[in-house]
Amino acid sequence: MPFLAGQTVTAADLNLATQKVIARGRRVTTSAGTTSVVGIMRLDDKPVLAGRTYKISAGPLQLDSTVANDHIRAVITYTTDGSTPTTGSATLPGAVAEGQQDNIAFGETRTIETTYTPAADETLSLLLCVQRINGTGTVTLVGSADFDFEMKIENAGEDVGDTGTDI
Repeated sequence: MPFLAGQTVTAADLNLATQKVIARGRRVTTSAGTTSVVGIMRLDDKPVLAGRTYKISAGPLQLDSTVANDHIRAVITYTTDGSTPTTGSATLPGAVAEGQQDNIAFGETRTIETTYTPAADETLSLLLCVQRINGTGTVTLVGSADFDFEMKIENAGEDVGDTGTDI
């Protein structure tokens, strides 16, 4: 939000214009193994405002399986009404990362990054999930003291609208 010369700026205006990281979760342990889908980290009840764009990210995510050639997906589901998201909640548009682990000794590392622009003031809650899409192994997101991962909500500023041109 640009400020004009001579304008009286309130604390609320300044906080809104300068606040960047709204919420952050860090995980330093490996998720529970699953052969279907499991939620592994939540960010709950964060107020987001109409007219603002928010960057949503999770990573680095090491997708891992006990069996080679499994197809693994990390996804962020969400709610906007203050309720707790579940593995069955809507997927945040653009918040999907997939990989196929060719060698069980090395997981696939991916990052999720998307934006969210609410049409009205909302209470945003996110759930990072991991799931096996195809294969026979047990899948996880790896976390450790040396390989932690984060999920964040950042205020990216005033929404400029969709100014891109589809070709």
